Amino acid sequence: MEDFKRVYPEEFGPLIGRSSSPSHYTLRRFLHQVRQRGIGEELIEEFAAMYLKESLARWGVLYIDAHFLPYYGMYPISKGWHGVQKKPMKGSYHFLGVDETFMPWMCLIRPSSENLLEKIPEMIETAKKVARQSGVGKEQAEQLVVLFDREGFSGPLYGYLDGRDRDNQEKRAIFVSWAKYTNKWVYEIPEQRFESQVEVEYEIQKTQRLKYCDAERRISKYGKIRAVVIERPRDGKRMAIYTNGSTDEISSKRVVQLMCRRWGQENLIKELLGKHFINYMPGYVKESLKEQPLVDNPQLKQLKAKRAALMSKLHKLKVKLADKVLKQADDQTNWEKIKRREITLLE
Repeated sequence: MEDFKRVYPEEFGPLIGRSSSPSHYTLRRFLHQVRQRGIGEELIEEFAAMYLKESLARWGVLYIDAHFLPYYGMYPISKGWHGVQKKPMKGSYHFLGVDETFMPWMCLIRPSSENLLEKIPEMIETAKKVARQSGVGKEQAEQLVVLFDREGFSGPLYGYLDGRDRDNQEKRAIFVSWAKYTNKWVYEIPEQRFESQVEVEYEIQKTQRLKYCDAERRISKYGKIRAVVIERPRDGKRMAIYTNGSTDEISSKRVVQLMCRRWGQENLIKELLGKHFINYMPGYVKESLKEQPLVDNPQLKQLKAKRAALMSKLHKLKVKLADKVLKQADDQTNWEKIKRREITLLE
């Protein structure tokens, strides 16, 4: 929207069938009217369908990620956790979906009270609906590979994408995601098992060769899951990738290539920030503040452990002081004298 300030009206106008394009003030008023009608997401879906229909975006692979949009306006809105600045801030979440070539073609902008785990199923269903609208066949629309970061690690979510709640147990999508809590077991795999190699081609960096092997793990609230463990020859670092796709549905080489290229989506967000100012949210329209969600302090666990240790130490000191008082107690015991004598312990 704000990029439109740099458009030449007499050059852009003919593209929309007018002698001159409207000013950004006119467009801003128009978008407020669109907002009041509550059809913003329908408009996004229409654009997504157009992208697929005109082959601007490719169907089959969907990278999903969340990006926090800080708000610096004067109106009170709900706060969320800024993952880069590591602090709670006013703002919203931008849930972005891109294709295998990192072309952005669908998105959701939601309050900071919503998280990626909730939005992944919604974006998958929306993507399938848009694909059918754009002319993709019903069977082909169901063949979708979804990739997301560790933020989407969840046994219940994996089970949902597996379709375990369905009568026919049909998968909703094949997911590929980085695994969590793998620092130990990945290094217990013998080196001789890493016989296979794959070359990962990137958009803006040199091709990287990785070794990999297949494994199987059991995770909480899901059960057994297929894992592909990769090893970087340069330093021997290992990481694991989880997927619910069988070897017939998606090969291990394909899993590694898709997941290791996921950083292209982060580069896309960086480009959108630098060129199109997607963080710029001046807030011309007042947003009513409903319930203010609380954000967990990431240091809470360490602070609780420290507090417990201090409480234990305090208890021991009280017992020590009580023992001294009881040993020295007599009829002439004066509490003021004890306080002066045990000033260090009391402090």
